[in-house]
Amino acid sequence: MDSPVSLANQAWPSVSVHEVVAALVRAEREKVVPLLPPQLLTVVDHPNTADASENHLRLRVLYYFRLMMLAEVPPDTEWYRLAHLVDGDLASLLVIGRCGMDGQDDQNELTKAALRLPPQPLRVPPSQWDPPILWGHDKGGPFTILEGNHRLMAYLTGPTPHGLDVPVFVGLSPTPCFWHLPDPARILGNDLFCRNLPPFRW
Repeated sequence: MDSPVSLANQAWPSVSVHEVVAALVRAEREKVVPLLPPQLLTVVDHPNTADASENHLRLRVLYYFRLMMLAEVPPDTEWYRLAHLVDGDLASLLVIGRCGMDGQDDQNELTKAALRLPPQPLRVPPSQWDPPILWGHDKGGPFTILEGNHRLMAYLTGPTPHGLDVPVFVGLSPTPCFWHLPDPARILGNDLFCRNLPPFRW
């Protein structure tokens, strides 16, 4: 059987942002369970991204946990779901920037960051993962890991770091992103304050 091709050389079928939001909400499931009544957990476990009311609910729930992260993802990001993230792609991945995991000497390259950061156990094998979520400027990378940092670092430092082959979401945008370490460290708050806008009031 042929080995899966790297990210840049695969087909890049586009998906809606609602599918990405659904994946992010699933990643926060342990936090979401106490927040939602049991009858609404189906929107987490069995999302229907064609249902506008479901999409709105998931987004509102996600804002509760990840508002700051989402606010800094450029709104012109176009999203794709690729069939294969493989070992050969890991060298093009960056640990999320400016979240306490930055390294001065390695620019957050995943393969190096995994060795300098505290080791973590791989709690779930890759075959049971939800798709990691990556972000970059073009198909050639590098890609910042928005969701899946700990899983991927644990995989790299685990007993058998080979044979990875999992689906992945990738967002692409020409606009700088605060979480992408190669981009300028500008956040929404910087831009607003630089314009001397009055304080926001309800």
